[in-house]
Amino acid sequence: MIIIFEGTDCVGKTTLLNKVATKLNYPTFKRDRTVLPDAGNAFDCYIEIDLLLDFINQTNINLIVDRLWLSEIVYSEVYGREYNKKAYELFDLTMQNQSIIICVTANGISIKNRFAKEDMVTFDKALEIQQKYFDYIHILHTPLIFIDNSDNVSIDINVDKIVNIINKYNK
Repeated sequence: MIIIFEGTDCVGKTTLLNKVATKLNYPTFKRDRTVLPDAGNAFDCYIEIDLLLDFINQTNINLIVDRLWLSEIVYSEVYGREYNKKAYELFDLTMQNQSIIICVTANGISIKNRFAKEDMVTFDKALEIQQKYFDYIHILHTPLIFIDNSDNVSIDINVDKIVNIINKYNK
């Protein structure tokens, strides 16, 4: 099974992902953000995911991934990059029975507080990106779980919640 963590910058995806991976003793995978598929090489990304799925099926391991195809759609739309939407729709269909998406969100105040400590996208862009994730959830075939990781929510409680969800899907 592939557990994909998605969400905008500064919502705590990587923090949650690492804690969940440690608790479950699962390996993690993170694609290089500097190599984002566009209309010309989205097929290469599809092959990469296909190989990843083959590896998962052959080894019967569980893998936690920091962002994958949904982020590519969202960020491409927000930043006006070309992408092959049909290729990403194929990713969704291919992965629907072999993965779940943990979509990590946070309220605006939490994101703004975290952005004060980071030098990433602007706060307004982060809110736009988070809204795009919400806009796309209705087209997904892959199971999707939302986790509110705002400052007033315990990370440990969220980790336990995610671990329980993963265990249910793995049965």
